[in-house]
Amino acid sequence: MKKFYYRGRFFWHQLRLRELSTIVSDCLDERFKHKLKKKINYHEEAAMNYIVKDKKSA
Repeated sequence: MKKFYYRGRFFWHQLRLRELSTIVSDCLDERFKHKLKKKINYHEEAAMNYIVKDKKSA
């Protein structure tokens, strides 16, 4: 059951990462660019953490 939870969370973070990556950063001000970069990094790290947890639960 944990394995399915970890995979679900991984795919959610991947989806969110793709959504955030499609935003055109040329039209944004510096403050929003910084916030966007932080969100992208968070979802990237979270996806990697769930991959590791999925491997450990197998």
